[in-house]
Amino acid sequence: MIEALYKGVLLGLVLMISVGPIFFAVIETSINKGFPYAFSIAIGTLFSDALYIVMAYLGLSAFFEDDSFRLWMGICGGMLLVGFGIFNLMKKTDTHAADLHLQKKSPYYQYVFKGFIINTLNPFVIFFWVSTLGWASMHFQSQHHSKVFFFAGVLSTIFLSDMAKAFLAAKIKRFINRNVLLWVNRIAGFAMIIFGIDLITKVFWGSGIF
Repeated sequence: MIEALYKGVLLGLVLMISVGPIFFAVIETSINKGFPYAFSIAIGTLFSDALYIVMAYLGLSAFFEDDSFRLWMGICGGMLLVGFGIFNLMKKTDTHAADLHLQKKSPYYQYVFKGFIINTLNPFVIFFWVSTLGWASMHFQSQHHSKVFFFAGVLSTIFLSDMAKAFLAAKIKRFINRNVLLWVNRIAGFAMIIFGIDLITKVFWGSGIF
């Protein structure tokens, strides 16, 4: 079990350095809204990953492997990312970073849902977890407890890394002025749009921008 947990943490550390739409969503949200909102996005992502792992373990992944479903799921996910990106590009930055706490508070559950939906509508996430489950099943075979420890290690490492990113981004927020905040929103917006286009091209032609 210790070996399984160790290998899960190692995989989580590898995934930690990957840059995807969730990375930009966490950073941008932490700087604009604060750590609790970025933490909420990380919670939503964790729920999504856990759901996919359970579904893969129960053998329900074949439902997501249907070409037609994957196509529409990828289109919806890509359009959602493009929409988030355009919203970020158009976001007003009249408020100084020092006054961000005065902005209107939004319910945390909206950001939990945002993290959940961004992650869930990416059909390649389920393929990743299915292939990871296949590797774990071959390596640990009938050791069900070891598989639980393995995935617990992966998910907790990813979640803690998202929290660390959000915490660091929140800490540097006090040094951010209006112009820097504008560029943070632009970079996050462009990144979301690129990831959205990449997702759509992958489900249509099998290869994307990256």
